[in-house]
Amino acid sequence: MLSSHRFSASLVVALFIAATHWISPVARDAATTTPPSDACALLTVAQVSTALEVTSQAGKHIAPSITTSCIWSDDTATSIDHRRVTLSILRPQGFDFPRKTGAMKTTPAQGIGDDAYYLLFGSDSPQLMVRHGSVSFSVRILNGFKFKPFTLDQEKSKEATLALAALKAL
Repeated sequence: MLSSHRFSASLVVALFIAATHWISPVARDAATTTPPSDACALLTVAQVSTALEVTSQAGKHIAPSITTSCIWSDDTATSIDHRRVTLSILRPQGFDFPRKTGAMKTTPAQGIGDDAYYLLFGSDSPQLMVRHGSVSFSVRILNGFKFKPFTLDQEKSKEATLALAALKAL
């Protein structure tokens, strides 16, 4: 039951991410950052390994034609049994959609980008949504079944650290 709930929650998140990917660049004005096109370029293996507390493989795109999402894992197959980090560059409307609809529980994240908040999925890992200028992205740590779970506070802290690193890479 728990694994099917986690699979369902992961599927919903994956569909949300796929629906909110960056498709075309937005014109840049003087106060914003140019949207990146490669999510895997925003974090290093060392940063992800530190967050996951395991040695990560290099990030890889979820699908070869979708470079705006990346997944890092200690497992080359990125199995759900292993810890993973996902980072997805979002369309501008993708950042506010979950918060505006009220369909999902959210909580603010302070000191990250111009605006940031966590999407909360009950007992599953939160997902950090970040906006900086015209760039929006999400980052999430997924614990995997074979590891002792991180606490909610640990997951939030690790996701915040990764988000700050991604912001520096913009």
